[in-house]
Amino acid sequence: MGILSLNASACSSEAVLSASKSTAYLIQRGRRMKLRKKMSITSRLAVGGLSALLTTMALTTQGASASSSDLTAYGSDTGAPQPTPSGSLYLEPSCTDLPDAGYDMYLGEDGYAASGDTFGYHGPGGVSQGFNVLANVTDAHTMYENGHGMGAGTYFFLNGPTSDNATTAAEAVSYGEWQGYYATVFYNDAQAAAGGDYSDLFLWGDVEGGPGQPAVNGWSANVSLNQDVVAGFVSYLEDNHTNVGIYSAPSEWQSVLGSVQLDQVSWTYEYDAGGNENPCPTYTFVGGPGNVGAQFFGGQGPDSVNALGWQWAQTPYAPGDWDQFDLSHYNSLFGINLKP
Repeated sequence: MGILSLNASACSSEAVLSASKSTAYLIQRGRRMKLRKKMSITSRLAVGGLSALLTTMALTTQGASASSSDLTAYGSDTGAPQPTPSGSLYLEPSCTDLPDAGYDMYLGEDGYAASGDTFGYHGPGGVSQGFNVLANVTDAHTMYENGHGMGAGTYFFLNGPTSDNATTAAEAVSYGEWQGYYATVFYNDAQAAAGGDYSDLFLWGDVEGGPGQPAVNGWSANVSLNQDVVAGFVSYLEDNHTNVGIYSAPSEWQSVLGSVQLDQVSWTYEYDAGGNENPCPTYTFVGGPGNVGAQFFGGQGPDSVNALGWQWAQTPYAPGDWDQFDLSHYNSLFGINLKP
């Protein structure tokens, strides 16, 4: 399986800026319209689009039972934890007693929508940088190259329509498309900075916060406009031959997007937020700290082939995000043979 590379199409005809590979930068919308060179993608999966996101169609639910799958990739996201070295390979912290709990995946935040015309980039850097850790990217890629897991990938933190003063469906869709565009730009910059070590087959969009919450992230009380933003993000990426996944949680999804069902793949965050990272889940999507299991969103459940990831613990006192992904679902979607 090759390394994913993304193709960004221009959203206007303004001048091209030179590429930046620094660990962080801010950029104004409309200032950077094309990548250094046209890139291709090694694999394409049609998992929905603008219309699919906003329908209530039944979901495909093929694949292994969540409680019986033995194809579990463990790992982390964002700033921590760092993997535990084991010879030339790496193990998931807190899971070293499990035979297959290698450090098989990592997802870093490569960028975000700040407000209005401003978008921020997080290139792969040191642990203190805290969003996209180069050492974790490298370690997950080492495991991938040795036949373990799915490797490293990236996600983009989405903002809602009020961040761009969008008040119509067209404006909200456009703002989502711009976020898809910069997610692509930032992915390619991060890929170049990491020496091509990102191999996950999806670019993830992070949907968090909503009306009435402390950090609203620009989401509106108008759920329809929120849906338009996410639909614009998804459709832009899929129109440019990019596989899209969504990170959220049941309460966040309901607050931001209402009862709309999801036809893209999903990565759900911890049901046991603020808990401990012990014990490590023995099976896919079940048996986490406090004996909780993964709670998916957008009409999906653990047995859905589109349910891929679970952030099963988050520890605020010793910061870290622990994750697991169901490789049997990856294999069903792509016809491949990933293993822990």
